[in-house]
Amino acid sequence: MHKKQPNILYIFGDHLNPVALSCAGNSDLETPNIDRLAQRGVRYTNAYCTHPLCTPSRASMITGRLPSQLGITGFETDWKKEDLPPTLGRLLRDQGNYRCGWGGKWHISDHSLEDLGPPEPSDQDFGFERICGLDDNHLPEACARFLQVDDPRPFFLVAGFDNPHNICEADRNQPLPWGEVQDVPVDEYPNLPQNFRPSTGEPQVISLRRAQAQNQAVTPYSEERWRRYRHQFYRLIEKVDAQIGQILDALDESGLADDTVVILSSDHGEMNAAHQLFHKQVLYEESVGVPLIVRDPADTRRGVTDDQLVSIGFDLLPTCCDYAGVTPPAGLCGRSLRHEGVDSSSSAREVLIAETRLNNACEARMVRTPRFKYIAHRWGENNEQLFDLEDDPGEMINLAVEKRHANTLQKHRELLAEWCRSTGDAYAKHYTHPGHAAVPGVGWVELSPDRLKV
Repeated sequence: MHKKQPNILYIFGDHLNPVALSCAGNSDLETPNIDRLAQRGVRYTNAYCTHPLCTPSRASMITGRLPSQLGITGFETDWKKEDLPPTLGRLLRDQGNYRCGWGGKWHISDHSLEDLGPPEPSDQDFGFERICGLDDNHLPEACARFLQVDDPRPFFLVAGFDNPHNICEADRNQPLPWGEVQDVPVDEYPNLPQNFRPSTGEPQVISLRRAQAQNQAVTPYSEERWRRYRHQFYRLIEKVDAQIGQILDALDESGLADDTVVILSSDHGEMNAAHQLFHKQVLYEESVGVPLIVRDPADTRRGVTDDQLVSIGFDLLPTCCDYAGVTPPAGLCGRSLRHEGVDSSSSAREVLIAETRLNNACEARMVRTPRFKYIAHRWGENNEQLFDLEDDPGEMINLAVEKRHANTLQKHRELLAEWCRSTGDAYAKHYTHPGHAAVPGVGWVELSPDRLKV
């Protein structure tokens, strides 16, 4: 049982695929340290990011807002310090008296966090002390030093790893920043995924993305090349799993583990050859899905899974605020994942939204319901997708092209329209209709004026 205000340790990777873990049943790699965290807590099997790209997703994590509401839809941001909304670090530091530290990868903006040392408290900083720069190899040691500091305040420590993002460098035959991956004979490479082929009725914008990526490839993408890619990706995950283990060991050795909630996730996933795609940005499960494990010493649940719809972008902030006894900002979409010892299934989320911007031009939205996933792309042929994730978890059959699924399709279109209407999400906006979103099968959706700037 932890104290009233527990310590909070948030560990997250970059590109960590939700099913690329041995605790998720994947036999192509071993992740003993992530597995032991899952054995001590709850693993969420339907967890998503808000936008499968590093900078937008990370901005969402620390604000609880959709990246498009923040004006962040790519690597470049127009996030001015004077427009900075309340951030997770600032909320816990200023209202909860937490000692907040951030180590490792930041990748949100170039503002105050990049300065060494604790920031001067203000409404224009992020609220974190920088304990370590971008360095996976030294991050565990920096976290251990942070844990050894004698301070009466509870702590909120973020450990942001770069890996397994190095799959991007590996794919381009570049040196790997945190150590190379040993190659093996071809017959030891993992096999191709069951959903290696493109889905039926694939949107034009995804086909274009695949063609552009493969045209720019250093070497052609044969099946052997794809299998080598998967081998490299899994070895990078094993590398970061070992480093995560060092942090968990340091927590145990500090004597603080019984008073510390540990959360593990990622900023987004990695396609890892599914649908013959790599990296992120698309709204397929491998890309928009993330691992999420919560180990709360006060929660009696151990080694269980929870299939409710959750979002690391929407839910991290209210969850941490709940543990810290801090009131989150009004108007956020997220909810706390803190378990109060009662059945929460009746209040489980029925609809979850995510967004992306493909090829630096085409907006898209995901509407996830308990059984189905709907994806709308702003332009192109076959710009809608509908998948029955119970019958088709690999997202191979696009039901949006079949008349017999028209009612389900229209229901999800209406859910997207209601989301846009109630939150001010100007999806697919057009200069001819300011203050409106454009939803397939619904048309122009007038947005609530008081929600246009959240």
